[in-house]
Amino acid sequence: MSVAHHTPADPGAIGIPTDAWQLDPEAAYHAYANIPFIFEVVQGLLVVVHNNGVPWWATFIVGAVALRTTIAPIAIYQQQAIGRQLKLQPVVKLLGDSLKYTLRETGRHKGWGYDRYKRELSKEFSNRVVQMYMRNNCSPLFRMVLPFVQIPIFAAVSFTIRRMCGQPLPWFDTVDHLPPVAGLATEGVLWFTDLLVPDPTFILPLVLGVTHLVNIQLNLSLRSQGAPLPKYYPYLINGFRGLAVLMTYVATQIPAALCLYWTTSALFSTGLNLAFRSVRIRRLLRIYTPDKSVAFSQKPSPV
Repeated sequence: MSVAHHTPADPGAIGIPTDAWQLDPEAAYHAYANIPFIFEVVQGLLVVVHNNGVPWWATFIVGAVALRTTIAPIAIYQQQAIGRQLKLQPVVKLLGDSLKYTLRETGRHKGWGYDRYKRELSKEFSNRVVQMYMRNNCSPLFRMVLPFVQIPIFAAVSFTIRRMCGQPLPWFDTVDHLPPVAGLATEGVLWFTDLLVPDPTFILPLVLGVTHLVNIQLNLSLRSQGAPLPKYYPYLINGFRGLAVLMTYVATQIPAALCLYWTTSALFSTGLNLAFRSVRIRRLLRIYTPDKSVAFSQKPSPV
């Protein structure tokens, strides 16, 4: 699928250095005149924030917080859906008990063996529960909505910031370097004053890695309340932990501007996950909180 490119109507609106076209016309063309529309939109919004007197380091923080705040309602709705699942658990348990009796009698009349009875019970129970969740707007598919929305946006912003720092995308740009947006080399803060180079102290990458690991644990705690976890889930969690370690290494190789955006986004996730653990906040957001003694109903035992 081809990506539409065009020359921005106002080059200054996306932070083009005034001398970029004279110093390196080819790189400037690929950085700005050949820019995909989504990158231009993201870059233009960041430049608007910066042009209102906000330094670049704060611009990336504001951008990350604003973006995550915009999609936070999806995370809230996801938690509400999980809460509705939990609220239905007494009904789900009764359904399982009823199906055991009904299918046991059906099996006797049809001459089913025990293995056939178990398969039919598991299949019928799963179908009935999914239908019940669908009727009550808490389908397990709602768990996939947030990643499907968040990941493409996160990728688009990350690619944009990378190009703003003068680093081309290997699969897109045909030049070895791009002119960085003006001010990124001098408008850092604390120990990372140059946002174009990796954090020399590795503090930001370490904070990013630890934050990802904390988020994985918090998500595991929240998800274990909302649905029976599949057998492969421990392997999935360990895979995410390995990915968090890999991301920590990658963060030591990328510009501090991009690492700052990633870290801010991860810290926002931590705050959101902690908020979802608060009974008071859950009540305010109308997220059902079950009694700790109430467990999520698993598939019914055949006996």
